[in-house]
Amino acid sequence: MTNQYRVPMSSPDITDAEKEAIMAVLQTRFLSMGSQYLAFEDAVSKRIGVKHAISVNSGTAGLHLCVKAADIGAGDIVLTSPFSFTASSNVLLYENVIPVFVDVDPRSGNIDPVQLAQAARDLRAEPEGQQDILLCKALCISIKNSSQAQSVMIV
Repeated sequence: MTNQYRVPMSSPDITDAEKEAIMAVLQTRFLSMGSQYLAFEDAVSKRIGVKHAISVNSGTAGLHLCVKAADIGAGDIVLTSPFSFTASSNVLLYENVIPVFVDVDPRSGNIDPVQLAQAARDLRAEPEGQQDILLCKALCISIKNSSQAQSVMIV
């Protein structure tokens, strides 16, 4: 396979500090639910200025909690990118949400905003256009049932 057909992904950026932190945890009795997760939650909550933060075991679990917190559920339609880990779609399927894939911009690899806007217009124009339409990935835009209200949630 030549390089022209490879999709570049980011390389891990693990420094000595991360390696030392991992080794410190490995030397305890707790690989999970030890003191480090409490310290992490506390640091995150202070950094973003909220009372509580919750750590989970994976990105998938975190995305699933975001779907639940955004009240995205059965029958909702979510516009999302096909260029992502399967977890981005699987967390929607867990909640019986309908994922609709919008293509990516070939230059950036991110969801194409022009195609995204067109997909939202197309879905709203359908006879059943009163359903929720949400975009999930880096940005979650919801257009709720038959109301003109729009809200933005960063996920």
